[in-house]
Amino acid sequence: GGQTMNPIELLKKYDIPQPLLANEMGITRQALNLWFSGKVTPKPRSMKRIAEAMKRLGADTNEIEVYKAFIS
Repeated sequence: GGQTMNPIELLKKYDIPQPLLANEMGITRQALNLWFSGKVTPKPRSMKRIAEAMKRLGADTNEIEVYKAFIS
């Protein structure tokens, strides 16, 4: 099967600037930083919002669809 990535791996792969992503999601950079640092794991609803924000920011749609299936 395909490789599923957790949202943070996906975020790091796409190298979307954290301030840009935080702004797109309507959350603070501090909240996003907690996810990146591994101190906090995003809840499924937050993961879906991450995927949707990344898609709007131009991440590869096919990979996002795989990822959406993984989190739903």
